[in-house]
Amino acid sequence: MEPNVGHWRLVGGRRGLVLVPAHRPRPWYTPELPQPRMRDGARVGPPVGRATPAGWSFAGEAPERPPVIGFFVVDARWDPIGFEVEGRQISPALFAAHLAALGTTRPILLSPHRPEGSPAASRRILIELCQAFGRPVTTAEGTIRYAADGTASTDGAFRRWHPAPRPAEDLGSILPAPAVAYSGDAEPRPPRTETVTPAGPAGPVAVGPGWAGLLDVRGRTRSPKVAEPRPPVRRAPEAGTAASSIPHQSPASTTPAVPVGPAVEMPPAPVVPAVPMRTAAERPAPVAGPVKAAAVLASGAEAATIPAGPAGPGAGLWLPDAEPAVDPAAVRETLGRSYDAHARVVARLLSENPGLRAVAGPSTAATAGLVAVRSYLLDENAALNAALRGETPVDETRALLLAVTARHGLVRLPSVFGPVFRNLPADPDVTVSYRPGEELEEPGFVDVDLVPAAGDGVAIEFAIWSTSARRVGGLGAGESAALFPPGSRFSVLAVDEPADRTAPVRVLLRDLATTGRGRAGPESVDRVVTRLREVARPSGVIRPAGRAGFPIGVDRQQRRFRRGAPAHLRPSGSGPAFAERMERA
Repeated sequence: MEPNVGHWRLVGGRRGLVLVPAHRPRPWYTPELPQPRMRDGARVGPPVGRATPAGWSFAGEAPERPPVIGFFVVDARWDPIGFEVEGRQISPALFAAHLAALGTTRPILLSPHRPEGSPAASRRILIELCQAFGRPVTTAEGTIRYAADGTASTDGAFRRWHPAPRPAEDLGSILPAPAVAYSGDAEPRPPRTETVTPAGPAGPVAVGPGWAGLLDVRGRTRSPKVAEPRPPVRRAPEAGTAASSIPHQSPASTTPAVPVGPAVEMPPAPVVPAVPMRTAAERPAPVAGPVKAAAVLASGAEAATIPAGPAGPGAGLWLPDAEPAVDPAAVRETLGRSYDAHARVVARLLSENPGLRAVAGPSTAATAGLVAVRSYLLDENAALNAALRGETPVDETRALLLAVTARHGLVRLPSVFGPVFRNLPADPDVTVSYRPGEELEEPGFVDVDLVPAAGDGVAIEFAIWSTSARRVGGLGAGESAALFPPGSRFSVLAVDEPADRTAPVRVLLRDLATTGRGRAGPESVDRVVTRLREVARPSGVIRPAGRAGFPIGVDRQQRRFRRGAPAHLRPSGSGPAFAERMERA
């Protein structure tokens, strides 16, 4: 039954009625919509950031560092909230898209650009990054140091983060990890049984059966090499050597088993004059007890007779001219628990001084520098100066770390332009001499005060015209305290001998940090000397001789420090024109 109901028909069957169209629909063709075509020359641009020799940088800078073997180094900024790209905070998923756009198949090593926190604090975003990226990512707990041999090292440890739930792996402190010798339970190799007979004077070398196979390759017999003795060398006896002291060898013991060429006659050794030795009567008699320094004022011929001090154990420890990067993590590890106590004082000082906070900035390197300055003022004064001046054997790495970090913090403190003062205590075992016109270099820190002060037992009063000293008031020293950084250079302007022999000697110095060598004219020198003599009178303040009782630019044996001197030898004496008495009778 197929009733006609207009455009539709009812068709009956076993399963009931079905409504179908009365006419077959017309066929039609629907073409695909045209996709937008890229114009000629248009391509997808490169990822955000810059290429570096080691990989890629999203931090806005392209550091010139060597690549790391087996890793693609990516410089980035991040914190516990997210990652920063082009000055905007983005999510870990979006940063994973940036990493995927790089198209590298090597493992990713994320290098923090000026890290503000440890990667452990950013654990959540690192796991989310690996989850979205689909690959593990490696980070470091501390500053990463890159070597030219393709390795990277850190003070903490490298960690490889994986998508959850797989935990992070500890890769050690060096990438790639150094090869480790296999020490399993393998069977030890049996010892060799063949023996090698030493070569005789007239016969071939006898070897065991195992070595014979190495000598006979592919059935070709090689004749063994016969060890021939070298011809005897006749040497002329040295000057002063008695003939009876020369050992005599019999002809039988020196006759070779094979014929040799004629003997080689060597030229005679140069005659060196013997050093005259003092007899027991000529040697000076020992003196009981320490020898006190006497009052000496040498000039003319007497100045040439002043002996230079003996060679010291080592030259001063000089800091590099170029300021290296500060490692806050290493400073924290070196100072231990005292770092946090010093850091709280530094944070309070920065909060109370907006100008100082604006200069120092919020970086951890500046905070570590100020912490190192405070540690020097309170704890490390004597030990650090003794290390820089080469007076005591200490840990050189620790001394350089603290000194470099403290110098980094000093440059962020306000400078002093004008007169500063320093008192040197009397020492019966030390004699110091200065000469007007000479230049001094001091490898250690120089503590000074802004106000002249009197004190008991003072031998020398230094009056210095400063251009590079920094105020350290508020960091643990007095409000009038200042500090010169290591490596400061000074010029001796004048030495004022007092009329009263019980009064201290006054030495006038000029800071050469900005004036340069030989640029100060006579008129400027005269003005500085006049000004220093006017303000060097004690103000009535009684202050001890000083925290660091050492002469500027001179060691305790009257030798001048010079940059670039060999590490095993101190600079020799410079022939001073006069000596200052360190203890007055």
